[in-house]
Amino acid sequence: MIRLLEENYRKMEEIIRILSISDEWMTKKELAKYIGSSESTFIRYVEEIKQRWGKALTIQTSHKLGYRLERFNVSVYLQMLTDMAQTSTNTQLLNEFIQNPGNTIEYYCEAISISRSSFARKIKQCNQVLEKYSLKIVVDQGYQLTSTESELSLRIFVTFFFLIYYGHYALPYQADKQEMKQLMRRNHCQLNIISGDNSYEHTFFIMYFMVSLEREKQGFLLYPEQQSPEHMKINHEDHDYLCQYFSGLDIATYQEVLYYFQKGPFQQFSYEEKRDISEKIRINLKFNSFSQTEKLTEDAVDFIVHLLTCLYLFSQLVPFDTTELTQRATLFARHIHFTQLHLYARLQAELHFFSALLETNLLNHSSSYIFWLLNGYPGINQSISSSKKILVVSDMGINHSQYIGNYIHATLSLHKIRSDMLAITEEEIVDYDLSVFDLIITNQPIPQTDVPSVLINDAILFSNENELLALLNF
Repeated sequence: MIRLLEENYRKMEEIIRILSISDEWMTKKELAKYIGSSESTFIRYVEEIKQRWGKALTIQTSHKLGYRLERFNVSVYLQMLTDMAQTSTNTQLLNEFIQNPGNTIEYYCEAISISRSSFARKIKQCNQVLEKYSLKIVVDQGYQLTSTESELSLRIFVTFFFLIYYGHYALPYQADKQEMKQLMRRNHCQLNIISGDNSYEHTFFIMYFMVSLEREKQGFLLYPEQQSPEHMKINHEDHDYLCQYFSGLDIATYQEVLYYFQKGPFQQFSYEEKRDISEKIRINLKFNSFSQTEKLTEDAVDFIVHLLTCLYLFSQLVPFDTTELTQRATLFARHIHFTQLHLYARLQAELHFFSALLETNLLNHSSSYIFWLLNGYPGINQSISSSKKILVVSDMGINHSQYIGNYIHATLSLHKIRSDMLAITEEEIVDYDLSVFDLIITNQPIPQTDVPSVLINDAILFSNENELLALLNF
């Protein structure tokens, strides 16, 4: 959803992302080049970052050395995105379309204080991004967000949008998160899939519950043909509590949403479908160099298979942008630290992101293999043949080389190409025989070599997949 933000926000996010990955000082000239701006514009972005988020993160500045980032983690990053979303005109407008559909141009212009010409321009910008998710803002008895595929995919999108727009500690409509969680528990609604104590999963399902109530109340039914049991017990006090936030929420609508959440989110998949996907994933794990399943207990492998099956099923609910999703996953994986025997993995900032409990030794596994599954290839490893040996060289330090290596590895995996990645710094290149590699990927030209090479102009976003694939299929 970063693409929904205005250009200045996207550039500031990119500066922070670049600095967070590099373990070297970076000059003003380098950073300006990487984000595609002038040096004066880059300085203005840095000053705004310091002013707005200086209490949460520190950008060190040196006249000789350049810039470095300190005190940065996933929580800071997500809070920064929420701040951007709540002050972005594009996302404010989208929030109004979601919560108050069916109104006139005048209503929306007044709600977020913009002109009619700005409104038309923002609609166009939003629809260009929403198209990637099979969504569109249309005029149908007023303006509203619609899906070209299904009501379900729209609800999942809105849930992730709200998780960024309101943050992971607040809810829309000024509802109390803990009160909402207790209401769902009293009514036996699903609050988790992977771990019973995972607060991120709880937040996802609470937000999804609220989105479902709002959409059903607005008349957008998820399963028009489905009806809850006639004698289903309803807690009228809980219904009265929700009516504080959802005016006009009738008993029948409330009952249908409860019934859906009591049954769970994967009811559209048959038992046979779930079993077949799980078996393919289990076979894939034997081929996956990251997972090292032979070193894990049987219970741990069962846990991984269950986790990845759930992630795969979730991925079918909404279209993803492969490039952005993979890069986000790798970024988050690099900043999450192990605590005791488990870690919380933030699995999506673009769709903002379903999180699950992962055990120790699965960090690399989560940043690469999960995203094969998220793009619909549970059987990918069975068709991969010989590995390609690839050298990744960066002058920004080993952290950046490893980041690019992980990203390229995941990109190739999506195209069923297995790769052995070696990440080094520019200073180390003299120690290697370049002729033994199938491909060299670098952000600086490599002279005097016959090995095919790809020069990455943008330090972070490697998007020219066609060039990469052409070089590996010579």
